[in-house]
Amino acid sequence: MLSQGYNGKLSHANENALDFSMPIGTPILAARGGLVVEVVDKFSKNCTTQDCKEFNNKIIIYHDDGTFAEYTHIKRKGAKVKKGDVVEKNQFIAESGNVGWSTGPHLHFVVFIQTLKGRKTLETKFKISDDQPIQFLTEKTEYKRL
Repeated sequence: MLSQGYNGKLSHANENALDFSMPIGTPILAARGGLVVEVVDKFSKNCTTQDCKEFNNKIIIYHDDGTFAEYTHIKRKGAKVKKGDVVEKNQFIAESGNVGWSTGPHLHFVVFIQTLKGRKTLETKFKISDDQPIQFLTEKTEYKRL
């Protein structure tokens, strides 16, 4: 289920990020291939306030078009890749968790371009099924992996 969409009211103000609710330990697959540039999976602490943002576990992948994808809230020691690894689309990269600034088990997914002044987050489209066009996802809607 897409529990929070772009510019969501809970924690996505002015951010094109998506939260997918899922049980802890759910396999996370790379949305696209690229180079792993950051892996953090040492934390186990979580809370529902921004104070815990510093405890977010995450994987960041650089794509050849200059964008980055960040997969956040992975479980402690849940990374299946390391910095410097080249990953393929649909490769198992981590197990989902409930770590850092989190109100429940989910994957926080964001695609961004790094600028001198910070990040510019991008809206992303998804292929839902073979018989539907690539599309933006809708908050509070359930989607199944192809």
